[in-house]
Amino acid sequence: MMKLIDRARRGNEGGQRRNHILAVARQLFLERGYDSVGMREIAQNAGISPALIYREGWTKADLLAELVLELNEEQIAGIEAMQLPEDTSPIERVLAVLAQFFAFDIAQLQLRRLGAAYGWLWSADQEARCAKQLKELIEPLRQIVIDAGLDPVEPRVEGLSAIYTAAFRDAVFANADAATCIERIRPTVAILLKP
Repeated sequence: MMKLIDRARRGNEGGQRRNHILAVARQLFLERGYDSVGMREIAQNAGISPALIYREGWTKADLLAELVLELNEEQIAGIEAMQLPEDTSPIERVLAVLAQFFAFDIAQLQLRRLGAAYGWLWSADQEARCAKQLKELIEPLRQIVIDAGLDPVEPRVEGLSAIYTAAFRDAVFANADAATCIERIRPTVAILLKP
C-alpha cells in the first residue's frame, strides 16, 4: 500500500514540476524570445537541475509544443462552451465562432507567433496532437455548414479555416483587432456559405 501512495505522490509531484517548468519556459519565451532562452536557464529559473529536465526527456521544442497544445485545449474548451443563437444566419454564426477564435488568438499573440515560427521542430506525435486539436476547433464550423444543409461540406470548412488563417496574419503583422479581422473576411464567408 505504501508503494502505491509513494507512486501517486511522485506522479503528482511530477505533474506539478511539469506545470512549473512549462510556466517558467512560457515566461522566458515571452520575455526574451525562443532563440534567446536555453534549457539551462529554464532549469535554473525553475529551481531544478538541467539534468532533471533532460532525464524527463524534454527539449526546448517540446516545451514550446506543450505550451501551444495547452493553449489549444483552453481554446477548445471556450469554443465548446460557446452558445450560438439559433435564430441567426449561418454566416453570422460562423462569424461569431471566428470572432472568438480571433479574440483568443490575439490575446495569446506572442505564443501563437512562437508556435508558428518553431512548430517545424515538433515531434510527429506533437504535430499529430496539434492536428487533432485543430479538427476539434473547427468542428463548430463544420456543424454550422451541415445544419445549413450546404454541400459540399469539407471544401467549405477548409475554406473557412484558410480565410481565418489569412486574416489572422493581419493581427500578427498589422496589429489588427478581432473586429477588423472579421470585417476583412465577412464577404468571403458569405461566398463560402452561399447555397
